[in-house]
Amino acid sequence: MLLMFLAIVPGATFPGVLAAFLVNKIFFTVMGTLVYVYLFVSAGEAFDTELGWIRAHGVLLLLLLVGAAALVVVLVRVFWRRLKGLWAQAKQGGKILESPRAYATRVLLPQILSYAAKIGVIAVFLAAYSIPVTFNSVTHVMGSTSAATVTTVTPGGVGVTQAANAVALRDYTDPATATAYSLTQELVTTATNVVLALILVLLVFGWTGGEGVGGGVVHRREGEGAHHARGLQGEAPPAQEPPARVRTVTRRGGRGVGAGPAGSGPRGPGPAAPRAAGPRTRAR
Repeated sequence: MLLMFLAIVPGATFPGVLAAFLVNKIFFTVMGTLVYVYLFVSAGEAFDTELGWIRAHGVLLLLLLVGAAALVVVLVRVFWRRLKGLWAQAKQGGKILESPRAYATRVLLPQILSYAAKIGVIAVFLAAYSIPVTFNSVTHVMGSTSAATVTTVTPGGVGVTQAANAVALRDYTDPATATAYSLTQELVTTATNVVLALILVLLVFGWTGGEGVGGGVVHRREGEGAHHARGLQGEAPPAQEPPARVRTVTRRGGRGVGAGPAGSGPRGPGPAAPRAAGPRTRAR
């Protein structure tokens, strides 16, 4: 996806596109962290059993985190000179953060609406399979789905997501119903996303395969590259010759009228046009 944005956005750089992607993930990262914290706190005894080593060695875990942070700081200081150029390009991707109002209306608000729609989809499918719709059950589904997406080993997380949802809903329904719910929800949402994506691609790029957007950028960049190459080789760009102007010249003595391009004739700045060879006859 990042490479696609790099190809179709004129003047885009990979650090800038990556920074814009990270800015877009701020809200979802915060919400995901809150969900994990809620599950961690509400799990209680389950986490005491499964994460007993972490609870028993909290100081050691804290020291490991501090050491990792210190290592990151040292690496940044060592490679900072090389990272300066990348940092300048990355700031272009986070330019919208300089205007809190623009970020709130153009990024944050649509993301809040999409997150609310995601919660609504989960609640609707839970109710369709007679699974209790509560804050706890919805949160468990969101947390298990997120964890399955991060640790997925299958295309689209198929199978892994269903297993995680079945474990998360074990206090609300049986594993068969939970698996059927999860599979149906994934199939319906995936089909809907594919249809909407196809419609948006056709509206933005049309039937030309993106030549109007990406192709124009590629051709323009190729032209700029060729012009730059001629400059490096010391060759002057080809100049277009202006069209020749035609004027009529009348000779003295009524000898005749001649026509030719500007600059021709006896009074022009250029050389006179050659006369036809042969005997000259004078009128008596």
